[in-house]
Amino acid sequence: MKFDNPRMRSAVDLAVQERFDREVLRKPFHSSAGRVDYLRSLLGRHFAGHADRPTPAALRRALRADRPDRTQRGILYTLFGGMRFLEFRDLVHMGGLPIYDLARALRHSGARPVTVIRWLNQFASPDHPRSADRRGPRRCVRP
Repeated sequence: MKFDNPRMRSAVDLAVQERFDREVLRKPFHSSAGRVDYLRSLLGRHFAGHADRPTPAALRRALRADRPDRTQRGILYTLFGGMRFLEFRDLVHMGGLPIYDLARALRHSGARPVTVIRWLNQFASPDHPRSADRRGPRRCVRP
């Protein structure tokens, strides 16, 4: 089953995962003691009424999974589909999720929130110079 909702697509693409592969982006920004409490409140807001609400540990595993299974992708899709931008930012700061893992989880979820993608892309490293078009510097030619 492919998770695809036209309302969750955007014209802005998330940078490739390799561009987020830096040491500083693989570590949490803050060491927060309330991570489990934050994840529990996030689950309470976005999975209210779900009979099979995931636990904070299951959410953490889904967010950190290299290759999430179908259930984990469903958790991510449901969560990211209802989150506002500030909740993504808080997930990084208060939830202790590294930017690298958030970018990977967002890619696996199928959700494409434009504001979040633009925010994440600012952390991505620039393209390697060898991959750029090598036409040389532009010169002003006077007649």
